[in-house]
Amino acid sequence: MYRARTAFGANKHGFAFGLNGLYPKYVAHKRLPRQIINRALLSIENEQDLDNLLRLYPVAFGFCINGAFFRQNNYLLNYEIGPNLNKDNGNYLSKCFVVNDDQKENRKEDEGYTVLNYFVHYNHYERLNEVIIEQKSLGSTHTRSKRGQELGQISTISDALDLLGDTKNEAYAIFRTLEKNRNACTLCTAHFNFQTLHLSIYEIENMWHSIVRAGLVRVFYPCLMIFGTIGNILCLKILLRKRFRCQSTCQYLCILAVIDIIFIYMRSARFLYRHIYRVDIRNASLWICRTYIFLSSTLSHLASWILVIVSFDRYFIVKNLFPRRHVGWSVTNSTCLLISAVSLLNIYYFRILGVEMVMNMPNAQKTNNISNETVAQITRFVCIAHSPFKKFFHLYVPIFDLLFVAIIPFCLMTFTNIGIIRKTMRSNMLYITSIKQKRNNRVTIMLLSIIVAFMLLTCPSVIYICLNRLKTSTAISNTKLIVLDLFESLWYTKHALNFVLYTLSGQDFRREFLKLLPCYRQEPSRSSISQQKAHNNDVTAHLSIVSVGSSSTTKRLLEQRNERKITI
Repeated sequence: MYRARTAFGANKHGFAFGLNGLYPKYVAHKRLPRQIINRALLSIENEQDLDNLLRLYPVAFGFCINGAFFRQNNYLLNYEIGPNLNKDNGNYLSKCFVVNDDQKENRKEDEGYTVLNYFVHYNHYERLNEVIIEQKSLGSTHTRSKRGQELGQISTISDALDLLGDTKNEAYAIFRTLEKNRNACTLCTAHFNFQTLHLSIYEIENMWHSIVRAGLVRVFYPCLMIFGTIGNILCLKILLRKRFRCQSTCQYLCILAVIDIIFIYMRSARFLYRHIYRVDIRNASLWICRTYIFLSSTLSHLASWILVIVSFDRYFIVKNLFPRRHVGWSVTNSTCLLISAVSLLNIYYFRILGVEMVMNMPNAQKTNNISNETVAQITRFVCIAHSPFKKFFHLYVPIFDLLFVAIIPFCLMTFTNIGIIRKTMRSNMLYITSIKQKRNNRVTIMLLSIIVAFMLLTCPSVIYICLNRLKTSTAISNTKLIVLDLFESLWYTKHALNFVLYTLSGQDFRREFLKLLPCYRQEPSRSSISQQKAHNNDVTAHLSIVSVGSSSTTKRLLEQRNERKITI
C-alpha cells in the first residue's frame, strides 16, 4: 500500500489515484477537510464505494480525483468535487469516464461524461464551473491548460512526459523549478503503468541536496585527487630518504602511501565518471564491474591491515622482541603475504557479480500527426549479484567488510597502541636523550597520529555505510543518500591526509621536507651561534692545555737524556 498524501497514492484493492487541488471561493464550515478524504481512499474497494464516499461525506473545499481500478475495470475515472453551500452536508460531484473507441460504443448516454482516449485536468473546474464560484486568481492554471492544448493529443508515455516537463512559459510553466519560480516548484511526477502494475516516481531533489552533491563532485573529489596525489608522492619521496628508509615502520608507511594513491583514484573516478557521463562506470561491462569492485574492496582492506602490521611492528620494536631481524626482507615478506591473503578473500567478486537484464523500452513514432508507441526489448548489463547470491551479497558481504575493514583492525590497533604507550611511559623513553631513541620516539608519534586518524575517519564511515547496506528497505530517502555521500567523502579524506599528519607530528619529517624546497636556506639562530662559539672555545682551551702539557713533557725527557750522557 502506498500512503496517500496530497498528490497520489494506491491501495491494496487495486485502486490507484492522483489528487489535484481545486479552488472554490468559499470554504464550507463543519465539514471534512480534503486530507481526511485522501486517507479514506486507501480503504476503497470498488467504484461503488468511491461514489458513496464522495456523495455521502460532505467536503469543506474542492479537489479532483484521477484514478482507476486496474484489477477490475479497464477505463479511467475523473471526479470533480466541491462543497454545495445551498444544501446541508451536500457536495457537488461530477464524474467523467476516460474510455477508448471500443468502450465508447457500449456506453450509455446517462452514465456520465465520457472523453475519448485521454484526459488532462488542471487546477480549475471544467464541468462544475457553472455551479461553483472559483477564486479569481487562477491565471496560472488556465495558462497551463492553454499550453496543454497547444501540445495536442497524448497517445504515448513520451507525449505525457513532454507535457508534464514543459517549461516554455517561464511565468506559468507546467514543470516548475526553484530557479525560475521561487514560490512553488514541481516536487515529483507519478506514472502508474496499469499493464505492468508499476509505479514510477520522478522526484525532484531538494535544493540543498543538489548543492551538496554538486560540491562533492565538482570541488571536493577533484581537490582530493590533486591534494592526495601530491601529498602521498611527497611522503614517498621523504620516507625513502636515507634518514627514514632504514626503519621498517617508514617502509610500511611508503607502501601505505602507494595504496592510498590508488584508492583515491579508484573511488573518486567513479563519482566523476557518473557526473560526466550520467552512468555508473561499474555498469559499463562485466570485466569493469568485477575488476573495479574487487580492486576497491582489496584496497580498502589493505589500507586497514597495513596499519595493523605497522602497529605490531612498532610494538615489537618498543618491546625489543626482535631487535636484530632483517628489515628489508621482513617488510617484503609480510606485505606480499598480506596482499595474497586479501586478494584471495575478495576473489569471490569475480563469481557472484554481473547480470544481463532484459528491459522494455518504449519507442514513439509519429506518422501523419498520429503517435504510435511500440515496445522494444533491449539487453543491458547491470553490476549486481546473480539471483543465487543476492542474499549473500546483501547480508554477508557487508558483515565481512564491517569486520575486516573496521572492527577487527580497530581492536588490534587499539591493543598495540595501548601497549606502545604503556611501555613508553613506564620505561621513560620520552626522556632518554640519545639521538637514536629520539628518532624512534618521533616515528612512534607519527604512527600514532595515522592510527588516530583511521579511528576517527575510517571506522565511523565504514560502520555507517555497511549498516545501511544491511537494511532490507529498497526506498532510501535523499537525506540518507546525502549522509552516505558525506561519510564516504570522510572515509576518502583519511587517505589524503598522511602528508599533513606526518608534517604536524614528525619533526624529522618536517626537516626533510624543508630540504626538498629549493628556496629553503637555513639561517643559524642566535642560540646556535652562541653554542657554536662556546664549543669552539672549549676545543681551543683543550688544545692549548694539551699542547702545553706535551711541551713540558718533551722538555723533561730532553733533560733526562742530557744527564745520562754526562754520567757516561
